Parts: sequence; structure tokens; C-alpha cells
Amino acid sequence: MNARERMVHAMCAAVDAGDAEAFGAWFADDATYRFGNEEPLTGRTAVIAATAAAAGTLPRVRHTVDQVAEVGDRLFCRFTIETETPAGTPVALPCVTVIEMAGDTVADYRVHMDIGPALGAPLGLRPAEPGAVEVARAAFEGLQRGGATGDWSGFVDVLAEDVRIMIPVPAGEQEPPEGVLVGKDVARRMFAGHHEEMVAGVVLEAKRVAANGPLVVLEARVEGALDGEVVANHFVFAFEVRDGMVASMYEYAAWTAKSPTSRWGDPAFAREAWSETLIPYTPSTLVAG
Repeated sequence: MNARERMVHAMCAAVDAGDAEAFGAWFADDATYRFGNEEPLTGRTAVIAATAAAAGTLPRVRHTVDQVAEVGDRLFCRFTIETETPAGTPVALPCVTVIEMAGDTVADYRVHMDIGPALGAPLGLRPAEPGAVEVARAAFEGLQRGGATGDWSGFVDVLAEDVRIMIPVPAGEQEPPEGVLVGKDVARRMFAGHHEEMVAGVVLEAKRVAANGPLVVLEARVEGALDGEVVANHFVFAFEVRDGMVASMYEYAAWTAKSPTSRWGDPAFAREAWSETLIPYTPSTLVAG
């Protein structure tokens, strides 16, 4: 092991011990440092401060030096970094660091690794499952068509046989659907019957979307006649997608739009509150479908 390899081992040991000063001592006064896509740091003082701040991010860190390849004044270092997630799950992360030397000091230090698995997913967040967003979009477009034309078949077609649906009902609603509806046939009857007179000529547009695994949430604007009253309103639709079908849909509505003290009942105000539309209202497409 030559002097530069010993330096790499010493730097790893310093990080494992939480000794930012010992780690930073190897850097030149004007050295540069960059971790992944983070903004580069300049100067030994900045490197020491960042290393000290990062020390509390993970509960423990242990570096294993797998390889150091020296090409001129450049070192290519391959590590395995063992640590734990916030939940206490052990993880071993691969890391490659490229070090540019200026004599016996570090002139440039670049870390290439994905630290995400060690940080864990906050609140259990994870990427959308394949196809979930597409199924939720098909369901939403079915709701668009149903609200505009009374044809709910496009929505019902993407529901699972044992689908669970919750629809909010404002105070004073006569004979409201109560609780959570279960089953595709129940949903078909409810939308074809209860909504036939209550909803007519409604403009429904999706404005924002968020996805987490099988769950897809669409925030929407609705405008039109509701119980014979012209309103503009906020809706949120939460679709759970399983096996390519909607397993559940929970609908949340801002019924304050019907209050005389709320400006959300004013269609012009509601339109101005949004800057973008993800799934626009297109009458020709809805009728053709």
C-alpha cells in the first residue's frame, strides 16, 4: 500500500469516526468538492463544515475500500458504504470517488453514489406503479364524459368488480348514498340513477396529479349545474389501482363553494385560480367516446 492509498484509508476512517477536521485536513486550501448532483464546494473550510453537517444524517457509517486505482495524479476509488435507514434497516451502498491530487493534498474530490436508499422514503413514498397513472386517467376521463353527457360507461368499465367508492354528500342532500359503496354493479346503478338529475353539463378538468405506488390523486376543477345551481368547485379524486383496474375511488369536494360567502362559487374566480390543465375538458372527444 503506497502513501496515497494510505491517505484514502485514513480519509474513510475519519468519516466513519465523524471526524470532519481529520477528513478535511487532506484538502488543499482552495480544493473543490462535489457530492453527486449537489452544488460544488470550494475551500477546505467549506468541506469540513459540510462533512460535519452530514455526520448527523445517518446513524452510522462504515467504509470498506474495495479498490484504489492510480492514474497519474488521479485516484479512482471504489467503496462499499454500510449504514442504516431511519427505520434501522441495514444497507450497503456502492460508491465511486475520483480524487485529483496536487502533491500530497487533495485538489478535487468528486463522489458518485446514490444515497437515497440510506435516507429512506419519507412517509412511505415510492414511485407510481406501472400503469397506475394511465388507469387513473382513464377513470377520470370516464367521469368527464359522464358529467358532460350522462354516459358513465367509460368510468364503470375501469372499475374492479369489488371496487370501493366513497362520494361526499353535502348536508341537506335528499336520500344520499351512505358510507362506502362496494361493487361495480352498485356503482353502475348509483351513477346511472342518483347522478342522472343531480349532475348535468358539468365541465371537469384535472389540474394537478400526485402518485404513490398504486395510489393516484387528481386535483380537479368542476364547473356547471349541480342540483340546478351553477357552481364552480374543487374536487380531489383518489384512485387506488390494482391489477389494471380501479380498486377504490375516494372523492373529496369543497362544498364551501355553495356558500354565499365563498368566492369559489364564482366560475371566473375559480378559473383564475389555476394556471395549468393536465386533462382538459374537450367536448368533441367526450361526445365521440
